[in-house]
Amino acid sequence: MSICLGLTYIIYYNPNLWQLWLSPKPLFSLLYFPFLQDYILVFSLQILASLFAFSSSGLYRTSREWSYLEEAFNVTKAVLWTILPTAGIIFFVQAKIFSRWIFIVSFFAIPIALMSWRVIKRYFVRRMVTKGYNN
Repeated sequence: MSICLGLTYIIYYNPNLWQLWLSPKPLFSLLYFPFLQDYILVFSLQILASLFAFSSSGLYRTSREWSYLEEAFNVTKAVLWTILPTAGIIFFVQAKIFSRWIFIVSFFAIPIALMSWRVIKRYFVRRMVTKGYNN
């Protein structure tokens, strides 16, 4: 989740990232990080809210009775309950520095990344169970 939030921030504020990648200088020294402390504060609150939302949705326990669709719905619902309060706080504080693009992209990128991870994890767990691992 942190990777999705961080990448959307970096890509938004560094549209010429692909050109910087080819530069002989270290990439990190060429990147532009405006309002970084404000974003770190908001992202930290969002990650804490996601820990609570995922825990209350039962996403931290292995639940083999859920189908992929049910699990995708629960992940999306937890991400929605994470992003909405964060967006509400930013709206009520009237912070103009925060980009709506970052929130919209993270709303789509986080569930896709989490569901991809969950599918990969299920595959490997099922493969290990067929080889005799008792989970």
